[in-house]
Amino acid sequence: LYLARFYERFRTECLSAPKALPDAADSRPDELEKIMRYIEKHFLDANFSIKSLAVQFGKTPSGMSHYFKKAANGNLSQYIERLKMQKACSMLSAERYKISEIAVILGFSSSSAFTEAFKRAVGQTPRAWLSTHKSGNKME
Repeated sequence: LYLARFYERFRTECLSAPKALPDAADSRPDELEKIMRYIEKHFLDANFSIKSLAVQFGKTPSGMSHYFKKAANGNLSQYIERLKMQKACSMLSAERYKISEIAVILGFSSSSAFTEAFKRAVGQTPRAWLSTHKSGNKME
């Protein structure tokens, strides 16, 4: 349920005019809220991984994934990827970065891996998304 609301907010914001990442606080269980805030703060860190997240909260990677799935009703890896895609939309709309630079910043192995993930999440390629969201062409 929490991820469904987050995902719907992500789609709405990313397909219109993305801003900052959404606030993590709804009415989640305390530990889940702490985990999600930690992820939102650190998902762009070079050494961030599900393993490092699990260690931070005293769990195994498998235990963290299972806890997250049960508490948030969604997949941890998908949640992290959605955060990355939302950040990508924000960076694209700023028009300061090349697509290849965004791919590196978000931790993708290549521009094509980033483009595939972006298209999966948003429904169009970063270049197509950018052309429909340029400063003068924003969809209302």
